[in-house]
Amino acid sequence: MICIFVACKSQVRLFQNIFMEQTTKKNSFLRFFISKTFFKHFTIITVLAMFLFWVAIKSLDFYTLHGKTFRVPDFKGKLLSEAKQIAEKANLKLQVIDSIYNPRGKKGSIVEQTPPVGFQVKKNRRIFLTTISYSREMVEMPNLIGNSMIQAKNDLEYQGLSVGKLKFIKHKHKFLVQAQEINGKPIAHGTKIEKGTAIDLVLGDGNDREESKTFVPNFLGNNLRQAKNKATRAALNIGEIIYDETLAENADSLKAMVWQQEPKMNEKREVQFGTPINLWLTNNKNKVEIALLAQENETVAETDSLNTTEIPEEIQ
Repeated sequence: MICIFVACKSQVRLFQNIFMEQTTKKNSFLRFFISKTFFKHFTIITVLAMFLFWVAIKSLDFYTLHGKTFRVPDFKGKLLSEAKQIAEKANLKLQVIDSIYNPRGKKGSIVEQTPPVGFQVKKNRRIFLTTISYSREMVEMPNLIGNSMIQAKNDLEYQGLSVGKLKFIKHKHKFLVQAQEINGKPIAHGTKIEKGTAIDLVLGDGNDREESKTFVPNFLGNNLRQAKNKATRAALNIGEIIYDETLAENADSLKAMVWQQEPKMNEKREVQFGTPINLWLTNNKNKVEIALLAQENETVAETDSLNTTEIPEEIQ
């Protein structure tokens, strides 16, 4: 028992010593926090940290030109080499993301840009460009023989090709393709040709010349693509295309509208299949509206003349 008491007493004393030691250390630690030395070093560290933070922010602003923007120049119509020189001076970068084929456009020139002209951007911003390709993509010629005219048109468009001239020959199968040609020469199925090539279709007329006729539709107000589709469906051809003075740039032709056609629309007089229709195109909307109004007045006048019945002289 005495041994146990002595051991317990020694443990209590050891605990008391440890407690006093920890208490002394704690008091010393607290006294350090309120000492001049602590405040001196704390102030120095705080000032240095704030200074380093300020330097970092200013460096970041300098690197990114914070608040400074650049106006996007107009790259349209320029070659890529010319555009790169302009972009370098404007602290911008260029990236070509697409190319299209336009036979009327300047090969290698820029036709679209993103962001657009005048847009404010940061330094080294990438400007995405679309250019006119130097050559067309090659595709396979489909087999159109035996297809209807409309089915042949759909097959060509699916391959990235288009309908050229419609030629009609005496054949019992009306509107069925009898031959496929390019510039008057047969083109075999599977032949590699340039994408966008116009394919001439040789079609049957049904062996009846009187039945191989159609009415001329109204093309006024249509763009060229719409006019070509309408002509094909009416079994007609597009003849000469005349652009007026408003078509100053190649891109303008995509939005141009028909303001005059020859032969004119006539719901009473038929023309032979394959008849060419000459079209005049403009970007002047007023010109198109005037032409449409004049056509409407002509139609009303023709209707009135048909409704007018002459009174016989003997009744007068």
